Amino acid sequence: MKIAVWLDTDMCETVGGGFSYHDRLVHAIDNYSFDPSLDICFVSCGNVGKLKLKRETILLEYEEKPTLAEKIKTKIPLHRQRFKTLVSDRLNECREQAFVDQLRKNGVRLVYHITPAYSLLSSKHLIDFPFITTHWDIGHRSTYAFPEVASAREIEYRDHYYNNTISHAFMVFCESKAGKEELLHYTTLNPDKIKIVPIFPGKNGIIEVSVGNQQRILSELGLQKHKFFYYPAQFWAHKNHYTLVCAFEQFVKKHSEYKLILSGSDKGNLQYIKETVKHLHIQDSVVFANFVSPESVNTLFRNATAMVMPTVMGPTNMPPLEAMDAGCPVICSDFPGHREELGDAAIYVNPLSQTEILSAFDDMIAHRENYAGLIKKQKNITPHTIENALRCINNNLLEAAKIRSLWQ
Repeated sequence: MKIAVWLDTDMCETVGGGFSYHDRLVHAIDNYSFDPSLDICFVSCGNVGKLKLKRETILLEYEEKPTLAEKIKTKIPLHRQRFKTLVSDRLNECREQAFVDQLRKNGVRLVYHITPAYSLLSSKHLIDFPFITTHWDIGHRSTYAFPEVASAREIEYRDHYYNNTISHAFMVFCESKAGKEELLHYTTLNPDKIKIVPIFPGKNGIIEVSVGNQQRILSELGLQKHKFFYYPAQFWAHKNHYTLVCAFEQFVKKHSEYKLILSGSDKGNLQYIKETVKHLHIQDSVVFANFVSPESVNTLFRNATAMVMPTVMGPTNMPPLEAMDAGCPVICSDFPGHREELGDAAIYVNPLSQTEILSAFDDMIAHRENYAGLIKKQKNITPHTIENALRCINNNLLEAAKIRSLWQ
């Protein structure tokens, strides 16, 4: 059974966890020994040269010829937008049909999207080609009405995906048991076609950084070993930086030697958080590092008192796993998915409670060695590893192949 893994060439580092997930899984699949009955290849409609893959890669191409429709399109007045859209849709259909023809020509029977298959939202042909998609969260339904998930356009976009696209999927790979339960709660999908492929850490926790480089990075950020808390998260509202800095303001009244470092790209909430820090008069205690390199992330994990993650969206997240890989204790939101990842090795808090976060800070500095030992033990038993994810993918694809073989 030939199964093609779809490569998302639009992924870049500033995407955050999505990029880390895609990057590590692609290379892990490339090097994994799947069951001999599975012929695993890659497929893409973009440039994949930089990935340097060993497995066969099918490049989907579409030669745009100066068709009559295209000639008409260029001459349509702007005020005839509806007709212009219809012509564009027709051209996209031709492109998609060409891709489907190439998949069949290359003997592909099933496509596996290792990230959510949002690209199929408006597809009329690729959505009918048997595919497996990946599910991370259904945050627009499971959490509060944050602007990034609950604007009218975003709700419509996400609901269309979950009410239409995902129902076409041959299988859906969920990142945790909690994720599967959440997806079933908000959709009418068949439970039998939802499979678990556990979320795993990216490479940030395992890369090697010399002691000298670690010291340089800490010095540049004005940090001392085990005298700071670290939150790696893009500045979305749901990441809950606001409650965190309010709790930290109370903490530094007693422990002025500690700092809080926040790294991540601005997604619309950065200025608000900076203004809050200024209003609380803790500018000297909070470090805004923007987007930082993997080497810096690793250094911060290895030298932090703890990683703190009071996000209000789950069910799981990647940074707690990366922190665990680096031996960094964790304070995080009390989600079932986080408990799947970290067991009894973390301090769990109500992310909207400043009091609980403050108490967690105090508990951590008083018992850090104990939590460091617990996180080290958990690393050896957590099911959320890249190795376990690959085993689950192999087994799930074997099941999918049996079902897919029932027709041509």
